[in-house]
Amino acid sequence: MMEAYLVYMAQTSLCLAVLYLPFRLWLRKEACFHANRYVLLGMTLLSFILPLLRFPWMIQETILRFPEITIVGKQVNTIESHSSISWTIIAMCLYLSGSICLLIRRICEWISIKRFMSRGCIWITEENGIQIYCHAHPVTSFSWMNQIVISEEDYQRNGHAILLHEKGHIQCRHTWDMIWISCIQIVQWFNPFVWLLSKDLQDIHEYEADRWTIDQGEDRMTYQLLLIERGSKQPSFPLTNHFRSGMTKKRIQMMNLHPSSSRTRMRYICLFPIVIAMVWMLSPKSEISKEEYSELPSEVFQYLGRHCKYPTSAIQKGIQGEVVLQMSLDGEGDLKTLKVVKSIDPLLETEILQIIQKMPKWKTGKEGITQYIIPITFNLQ
Repeated sequence: MMEAYLVYMAQTSLCLAVLYLPFRLWLRKEACFHANRYVLLGMTLLSFILPLLRFPWMIQETILRFPEITIVGKQVNTIESHSSISWTIIAMCLYLSGSICLLIRRICEWISIKRFMSRGCIWITEENGIQIYCHAHPVTSFSWMNQIVISEEDYQRNGHAILLHEKGHIQCRHTWDMIWISCIQIVQWFNPFVWLLSKDLQDIHEYEADRWTIDQGEDRMTYQLLLIERGSKQPSFPLTNHFRSGMTKKRIQMMNLHPSSSRTRMRYICLFPIVIAMVWMLSPKSEISKEEYSELPSEVFQYLGRHCKYPTSAIQKGIQGEVVLQMSLDGEGDLKTLKVVKSIDPLLETEILQIIQKMPKWKTGKEGITQYIIPITFNLQ
């Protein structure tokens, strides 16, 4: 179970990397802010869905599955067996440690935001369902859900423009984007592309809010001068949407850009072949058929059950689990291919491979090459 989850996380990370890189190269500097925002959000969702997809039209061959063969060994209580460490458990512990630490950090940030809003607030008002908290001390203006925090100085000097900008964040529901991307960060904290994507999404939020402010009638030149004036102020909370500035030049450039429809449309279309390629790459290349076990050569099943032994060294190290092999036989029973599909430890797979390579010919009764899956479970008592 742990191994399957770690493999799934690795697949989702790969998907996100492959989907995000074309955006970074082709679409990041486009002025289609709404489209870019939904593309990034869609990438995070697709990266979790694609590894789970299974399409029958992608199956390349049919293989038959043997009944499970169980090899039982008696546990030896030695120091060596107790000291053996599963790297899967170590990896899972490291992964959970990172996720739990980040989860605690995010919860603390959310609590701090709520506390900060009421602490030092000199008055609260409401406009069209939006609560505005005015603080006496200097604070970088920000919005969270349907709430806006602004300093008294900013409210008196540039209140109209700043409030329009923060209302733009609220109208576009940017807070929900930040909550969603925070959840992705918690489960994929180890993936650098998640953090790059998060930064790009925050930038797009600012571009969207800037455009919304201009569309509401704010003078473009006056608004850009305000961004330059506030160029040294830093945000208070990383999870909020704030009237930040560290990207002043970029925001002004984006405000003056107009999307190139034909060129941009072609770049978005180019993302579809990438998604299809990811589906093809992650989909299984074979599928186990539902044919009855009685159609399989029972002699092979009996032979493996008699001759497969639990390696003594594996017993001493406490190694147990399932080994799955795939082999192909022709109509005369000659072994054509043999490979390990799943393995716990080389000690176990080596034992099985040696037995299969020495087994006599077994006629399959079928024409051509027949593929077989052989699951063998090693259990310690």
